[in-house]
Amino acid sequence: MAPNFLVLARKAIGEALDLTSGENEQLLKLNKRQCKCVAQKLSETREILKCVKSAAGSAHFLERREATLGKELYRVVTDALLLIKECRGEQWLRAAIRQRSEMSSEDFVEICYEVQWCTSILCICLQSAVRKQAAVVEPEACDGRLSVLDRFKLEAAAYQDREDLKSYLKLLSQGHVCDASCARSTDYKCLAAQFSERLDSRPTELAADQGSTSAEILPSLLWKVNHRDLPNVRKIGHGSFGEVQETTWLEDKYAKKVFPGVDNKSFKQESEVLAQLCHPNVVRVVGWSEIRTGGNKSIVVMELMQEDLSTFLENLDNNESKGSADGPLSILPAVDLMLQVARGLKYLHSRTVAHRDLKSMNVLVKRLSGAPELEYSEGYLNAKLADFGLSKTKNSNTRYSNQTPDVGTTRWMAPEVKITKDKVDSDAVQLPKIAYPFKADVYSFALVCYEILTGKQPFEGERLTDLRKLITRERARPKLPEMCPRRLVSLIQRCWDHDPRSRLDFPEICKELRYIKGLLLTGTLIAFSKSYSAQCYS
Repeated sequence: MAPNFLVLARKAIGEALDLTSGENEQLLKLNKRQCKCVAQKLSETREILKCVKSAAGSAHFLERREATLGKELYRVVTDALLLIKECRGEQWLRAAIRQRSEMSSEDFVEICYEVQWCTSILCICLQSAVRKQAAVVEPEACDGRLSVLDRFKLEAAAYQDREDLKSYLKLLSQGHVCDASCARSTDYKCLAAQFSERLDSRPTELAADQGSTSAEILPSLLWKVNHRDLPNVRKIGHGSFGEVQETTWLEDKYAKKVFPGVDNKSFKQESEVLAQLCHPNVVRVVGWSEIRTGGNKSIVVMELMQEDLSTFLENLDNNESKGSADGPLSILPAVDLMLQVARGLKYLHSRTVAHRDLKSMNVLVKRLSGAPELEYSEGYLNAKLADFGLSKTKNSNTRYSNQTPDVGTTRWMAPEVKITKDKVDSDAVQLPKIAYPFKADVYSFALVCYEILTGKQPFEGERLTDLRKLITRERARPKLPEMCPRRLVSLIQRCWDHDPRSRLDFPEICKELRYIKGLLLTGTLIAFSKSYSAQCYS
């Protein structure tokens, strides 16, 4: 018997509200006030669910929307519940280090918006059922922004939660003074003392000029971990420039990426960029280390994910778990996956960081925790951007950056990056800066969308030596599935436009993807572009 996802959502909401009230509230050691903000949003959702049970016409509504909206609501409230659970318990110091509590306010902003938006879609569907009218989703309601009041409440809550964390840390570290013997300590008093010192000092500002290497920028927000405390558990794979291993630290599982032979100063500068990033759709970097014997090696310690998106899609193809006749996933989870990737990129760009090597291998995924009823193979998963060894910040006062042209993977590389690289190769001149580096990420994102829709790498079967001519001169683009919704086709086309100035920005992309997702959840997106194959570049 198929699970009733609206019932499961009610149970998850009830548990979340119980954990943030009464005696249970005392066990919230981290982010208590932000957790209560999430609980307030969930309480509003519970009231709407009561209306679903009592409203006339709700039986027909439940029958039609259970498989889509019910699943989505259950997914969102489960994410909210897990975020609250992560902030509870006696092992709060480990959790604070793991989730980067000093910077995790974006997690609460995102989940509050997700709960609010999904609840609004539920209301739209309920009104449609009661009034027997077509559901109407307003694009302006999909802009990803909370109200000024909600944002203010969360910011105030985050400030107080940070002050509470300082108090807990000072209490735990009372009487401890760090000295040379603490170099490898995993003693909680020592960790609390170090954490307290980190919170008391302001984060180091990023250098205004990326090209400047004169200033030493230390990773002030990242934990310095002795490499002997990071055992190799199993090899996960190779990234662009280093080996990735599963490891453990403080009894928690992490991934570590080892960079051999890198310049220590450059590594510390890039580590400081990583230290500034904390978002639900960006892989969380926790610490760093170095090995000075047997050749210099630098190590980044980050959260452990399950696999990369390319492997996930390949496994679906091998298992013949097709979501539709045209691709590995059904359209709703496919659009949600695109939205997760876009949200991560929107956040990076808002922090003036360009990814510069976006492809499916650099999007990591893992199954949803706490929601076994939602199938991983159907695309119900968390996606996060990874591999920022090449990310660089951009001076906010100019539209140019120091992006090196010979960066990225050819199949996903924007035309302007290829053209500049060809010019450099032929003229043997100093590498120039590239205009609009963030627009190159937009182009690569469109190619990742193609992979999500088809399960294939872009330009599969084409020789790499022929790709530059195909993409830059002939302006070829991969062929999207014929049953792709017209709005989605249009969005992807605008993202891989040959002229970078004509491409969308990620706030616009996220808004449009969320609008498409809303249309799918309400059952109002029924138009498809069967004739698209005649429109695409091939």
